[in-house]
Amino acid sequence: MKILLPVDGSEYSQRAAAYVRRHAGLLAEPPEIHILHVHPPLPYPGVVNVVGKAAIEGYQRDESLAVLAVAEKALEGSRSAPKSSWCVGDVTEQVRRYVESNAIDLIVVGSHGRGAASSFALGSVTQKLLAALKTPVLVVR
Repeated sequence: MKILLPVDGSEYSQRAAAYVRRHAGLLAEPPEIHILHVHPPLPYPGVVNVVGKAAIEGYQRDESLAVLAVAEKALEGSRSAPKSSWCVGDVTEQVRRYVESNAIDLIVVGSHGRGAASSFALGSVTQKLLAALKTPVLVVR
């Protein structure tokens, strides 16, 4: 089984990773765990001309590696070493691409646990993933 953990460095992502760590032992074979961080694109593309492409890419890489390290730490002691990666773009689209290119069987996400009215008003990455993907999504609160 291939499990994907899309992470953002939050306490909710850590809970999802801890859930996978605790429950992976219930599977007959150790799962292949993938961790993905999607860094949002810059809201002002023109900043690249001021700061420079290398500085922007370095910032995105450093931020993404820090987020991945949090999830990797939460997965310490699991039956298999996770495969970590990061990219830049729209979260839903990048997760969809990753799922398709890696034949992911299950996506495990952390949820903020907001009420129905709040989620409706704010929208959420989890709701977008549920709507956009055919792969099962396990939401950990």
